[in-house]
Amino acid sequence: MKIYHYDPATGEYLSSSEAEANPMEPGKHLVPAYATVQQPPAVAALQVAVFEGGTWVLKEDHRSEQYYSKTDGRLFPVTFLGAVPDTATKFPRPSSLHKWDAAADAWAFDTELALSAIRVKRDGLLTESDWTQLSDSPLTDTIKLAWKTYRQELREFPAICDPANPVWPTEPA
Repeated sequence: MKIYHYDPATGEYLSSSEAEANPMEPGKHLVPAYATVQQPPAVAALQVAVFEGGTWVLKEDHRSEQYYSKTDGRLFPVTFLGAVPDTATKFPRPSSLHKWDAAADAWAFDTELALSAIRVKRDGLLTESDWTQLSDSPLTDTIKLAWKTYRQELREFPAICDPANPVWPTEPA
């Protein structure tokens, strides 16, 4: 007689084997713990048979797939049986400048986030070049003027750039 073994924690079908004869009751067989004589149903892709409540049920199995958090784009490890929560997606986040758009059910470029990152970089470039405008700077007036022009371009940059593809002003040589 064939028996079907399942995982004690998840109930997931593991394997089958032949039952051993019961030495105390001739003609009967032993069915060990976490086994049943009920044959599990056939499973489709991304499914697993689970012995639950005395019968086999089919459950979704996405453990072999990669999902990503819609909140922050990080890898979302699927370590459980069943449906994947709505807070996860199969699509990786294209960049840190994208956020999940629930209406479109897709990642969307976040212009405000991009402009914020551009402003942070711009502010850093301005701070790094402050010394060029000091009265005791070792630069010539011509080079100092080039730096002044560059710094003005930096100040205007967030308002005129393409946030998805910023082409930064060139620093004077």
